Amino acid sequence: MILTGADGQVRYGTDGVAKVRTWSLSIQRNAIDVTCLDTFDREYVAGVRNATGTATIWYDTSQFDDLKLLNAIFKDRDTQNGIEDTETVVFVLNKSRISGQAGTFQCECVITDVSPSVSVGEATAVNVSFQVTGPIDGGF
Repeated sequence: MILTGADGQVRYGTDGVAKVRTWSLSIQRNAIDVTCLDTFDREYVAGVRNATGTATIWYDTSQFDDLKLLNAIFKDRDTQNGIEDTETVVFVLNKSRISGQAGTFQCECVITDVSPSVSVGEATAVNVSFQVTGPIDGGF
């Protein structure tokens, strides 16, 4: 089955984000050089993973979870009261799948950028960037 952009969504909070125009998740893994001095070919082992994500969300003031996600940029760390500064965001390739199954990526993220953009005659869109912290659950 070939998936199209219409099959994907971003979930945050209790519901999916209302209207997502695009999203992307980029996962990288470093290669660590472990070549010994007496060899002639380089050798590597898998290193630390890093992931970042972006989403373009249509701004809708009636969508509580959308507003909560966008306002997460204003949260400050409050370790004294046990409040963390990460958000659980779920990237879904196939909206019929649930978290933890193929085509779903669930991860804790720090919201790193929220950029609203307004064009005359168009719906207001907000670009959001995420830095993933910790592991990503799920897979292709």
